[in-house]
Amino acid sequence: MNYQINIYDIIIRPLCIILMLLLGICSLEPLSAQVSPSPLGEIPGIFTPNGDDINDKWEIPGIDQYPDASIKIYNRAKKLMIELKGVQMPWDGHDYSGKILESGYYLYVIELRKGGERISGFVTILR
Repeated sequence: MNYQINIYDIIIRPLCIILMLLLGICSLEPLSAQVSPSPLGEIPGIFTPNGDDINDKWEIPGIDQYPDASIKIYNRAKKLMIELKGVQMPWDGHDYSGKILESGYYLYVIELRKGGERISGFVTILR
């Protein structure tokens, strides 16, 4: 009889699984997470500031309840594009200098109260 041994299935694959478990890369336990709802509710993830008066500004529902809130917008290179206060909302897609930001996604970080909880996510500008 002639047998072929598949080294990958017998040695490599089990070794990879053991290493992943030991290094914590994966687990046999089910993954779970606890998500706290934002006090602002659902924050829109996209707006289209193209001058048609439809969805031209990024509006955060409930931000008017936090007039001292800080809203920072960063580009993909993590450069701060603009910082707004809650009373300066809605945002029209311009940076500090008034330059129109290009289409793309931007990171936002909202701090409702100085030193308080931070809410972050991404907003996309489509032009």
